[in-house]
Amino acid sequence: MREEQQPVGVYSCHGGGGNQIFSYTKLGEIRHEEWCLDVSKKTIGEPPIFHQCHGLGGNQMWEHKKHGHIKHKSSGLCLDRGTATDNGNVMMNHCSSNKQSQMWEFSQYFDPSIHSIKNNEEEYFAF
Repeated sequence: MREEQQPVGVYSCHGGGGNQIFSYTKLGEIRHEEWCLDVSKKTIGEPPIFHQCHGLGGNQMWEHKKHGHIKHKSSGLCLDRGTATDNGNVMMNHCSSNKQSQMWEFSQYFDPSIHSIKNNEEEYFAF
Protein backbone atom coordinates (compact mmCIF):
# COMPACT_ATOMS: atom_id res chain seq x y z
CA MET A 1 0.00 0.00 0.00
CA ARG A 2 1.04 3.55 -0.54
CA GLU A 3 1.88 5.71 2.44
CA GLU A 4 -0.79 7.50 4.46
CA GLN A 5 -2.36 10.56 2.83
CA GLN A 6 -1.39 9.52 -0.70
CA PRO A 7 -3.98 9.27 -3.50
CA VAL A 8 -5.43 5.83 -4.23
CA GLY A 9 -4.64 4.32 -7.62
CA VAL A 10 -5.94 1.50 -9.80
CA TYR A 11 -3.45 -1.03 -11.13
CA SER A 12 -3.63 -4.44 -12.78
CA CYS A 13 -4.10 -7.30 -10.33
CA HIS A 14 -0.81 -9.02 -9.56
CA GLY A 15 -2.38 -11.94 -7.68
CA GLY A 16 -0.01 -11.62 -4.74
CA GLY A 17 -2.45 -10.00 -2.29
CA GLY A 18 -0.63 -7.56 -0.03
CA ASN A 19 -1.38 -4.00 -1.09
CA GLN A 20 -4.33 -5.15 -3.22
CA ILE A 21 -6.38 -6.69 -0.39
CA PHE A 22 -9.18 -4.56 1.03
CA SER A 23 -12.19 -5.24 3.21
CA TYR A 24 -15.54 -3.54 3.64
CA THR A 25 -16.47 -3.60 7.34
CA LYS A 26 -19.88 -3.61 8.98
CA LEU A 27 -19.03 -0.03 10.02
CA GLY A 28 -18.96 0.93 6.31
CA GLU A 29 -15.18 1.33 6.18
CA ILE A 30 -13.05 0.39 3.20
CA ARG A 31 -10.00 -0.88 4.98
CA HIS A 32 -6.47 -2.08 4.24
CA GLU A 33 -5.02 -3.30 7.54
CA GLU A 34 -5.23 -0.28 9.90
CA TRP A 35 -5.80 2.23 7.07
CA CYS A 36 -9.26 3.42 5.95
CA LEU A 37 -10.29 5.12 2.74
CA ASP A 38 -11.11 8.73 3.62
CA VAL A 39 -12.46 11.77 1.76
CA SER A 40 -12.25 15.06 3.64
CA LYS A 41 -13.18 17.43 0.79
CA LYS A 42 -16.55 16.71 -0.71
CA THR A 43 -15.79 18.00 -4.21
CA ILE A 44 -15.80 16.46 -7.70
CA GLY A 45 -12.34 15.25 -8.67
CA GLU A 46 -11.12 14.95 -5.07
CA PRO A 47 -8.85 11.93 -4.64
CA PRO A 48 -9.70 9.61 -1.73
CA ILE A 49 -6.74 8.89 0.54
CA PHE A 50 -5.89 6.43 3.29
CA HIS A 51 -5.86 7.60 6.92
CA GLN A 52 -5.56 5.71 10.18
CA CYS A 53 -8.99 4.14 10.87
CA HIS A 54 -10.86 5.85 13.71
CA GLY A 55 -14.16 3.91 13.70
CA LEU A 56 -16.30 7.06 13.92
CA GLY A 57 -17.74 6.99 10.39
CA GLY A 58 -17.85 10.46 8.88
CA ASN A 59 -15.21 10.83 6.15
CA GLN A 60 -14.45 7.10 6.37
CA MET A 61 -18.00 5.77 5.87
CA TRP A 62 -18.94 4.16 2.56
CA GLU A 63 -21.83 2.25 1.03
CA HIS A 64 -21.36 -0.57 -1.48
CA LYS A 65 -23.74 -2.87 -3.28
CA LYS A 66 -22.34 -6.04 -4.87
CA HIS A 67 -20.89 -5.29 -8.34
CA GLY A 68 -21.97 -1.64 -8.12
CA HIS A 69 -21.02 1.78 -6.84
CA ILE A 70 -18.87 2.58 -3.83
CA LYS A 71 -20.60 5.66 -2.46
CA HIS A 72 -19.21 8.04 0.15
CA LYS A 73 -21.99 8.42 2.73
CA SER A 74 -21.44 12.02 3.80
CA SER A 75 -20.83 13.54 0.35
CA GLY A 76 -23.08 11.29 -1.75
CA LEU A 77 -20.27 11.06 -4.34
CA CYS A 78 -18.97 7.81 -5.83
CA LEU A 79 -15.50 6.37 -6.33
CA ASP A 80 -14.57 6.74 -9.98
CA ARG A 81 -11.50 5.12 -11.51
CA GLY A 82 -11.57 7.67 -14.33
CA THR A 83 -9.94 7.11 -17.69
CA ALA A 84 -6.51 6.12 -18.93
CA THR A 85 -5.56 9.81 -19.00
CA ASP A 86 -6.12 10.06 -15.24
CA ASN A 87 -2.89 8.09 -14.61
CA GLY A 88 -4.69 5.38 -12.63
CA ASN A 89 -5.78 7.76 -9.87
CA VAL A 90 -9.19 7.23 -8.30
CA MET A 91 -11.35 10.33 -7.74
CA MET A 92 -14.76 11.28 -6.42
CA ASN A 93 -17.52 12.02 -8.91
CA HIS A 94 -21.30 12.31 -9.21
CA CYS A 95 -22.80 8.82 -9.13
CA SER A 96 -24.01 7.53 -12.48
CA SER A 97 -25.36 4.08 -13.27
CA ASN A 98 -24.14 4.57 -16.86
CA LYS A 99 -20.45 4.98 -15.94
CA GLN A 100 -18.50 1.72 -16.01
CA SER A 101 -15.66 3.56 -14.27
CA GLN A 102 -17.86 3.65 -11.14
CA MET A 103 -18.77 -0.04 -11.09
CA TRP A 104 -16.65 -2.06 -8.67
CA GLU A 105 -16.42 -5.80 -8.51
CA PHE A 106 -14.50 -7.69 -5.86
CA SER A 107 -13.27 -11.24 -6.09
CA GLN A 108 -15.07 -12.37 -2.92
CA TYR A 109 -18.08 -11.20 -0.92
CA PHE A 110 -18.96 -12.14 2.63
CA ASP A 111 -22.00 -14.37 3.00
CA PRO A 112 -23.29 -14.18 6.60
CA SER A 113 -25.35 -17.35 6.10
CA ILE A 114 -22.11 -19.34 5.63
CA HIS A 115 -19.61 -17.83 8.08
CA SER A 116 -18.39 -14.70 9.76
CA ILE A 117 -14.90 -13.36 10.27
CA LYS A 118 -14.24 -11.61 13.58
CA ASN A 119 -11.25 -9.48 14.36
CA ASN A 120 -10.99 -7.16 17.38
CA GLU A 121 -14.75 -7.40 17.99
CA GLU A 122 -15.53 -6.09 14.48
CA GLU A 123 -17.08 -8.25 11.78
CA TYR A 124 -15.47 -7.93 8.36
CA PHE A 125 -16.88 -8.53 4.91
CA ALA A 126 -13.94 -9.75 2.85
CA PHE A 127 -13.49 -8.83 -0.80
